[in-house]
Amino acid sequence: MVTSNWIYDKTTNRFLYGGPYEPTFDAVTQGLARLTDRDPDLILERYDATAPTWRRLATQTELDAEATAQRDREGSGDIARRATKATVVWTLKRLLGRNPTVAEIGHGRARNGSPSTRP
Repeated sequence: MVTSNWIYDKTTNRFLYGGPYEPTFDAVTQGLARLTDRDPDLILERYDATAPTWRRLATQTELDAEATAQRDREGSGDIARRATKATVVWTLKRLLGRNPTVAEIGHGRARNGSPSTRP
């Protein structure tokens, strides 16, 4: 029987990472579960100190909260992409002295040798 060590978040009881090694972790916010039968399902199972296998199925509320957090993370990535594109357009406009074309924005033609129209 192989023992695997899994780190879980003490706030959410969500398994974070682990395996058949001694992982390092923050003892204030994380805990260590020594599992002997199998590795946990990181999405569907949570740590439970009262269960014989040290895990339980995640509730629907926990799964919904995780899905919401994932959508929020993806949404903030969209904001970052928009901010990056706005910065590229602003930089090209400044370098070219005019509004860049769609091709210049998409392919970086202005950065790769297109002559500037600035005096």
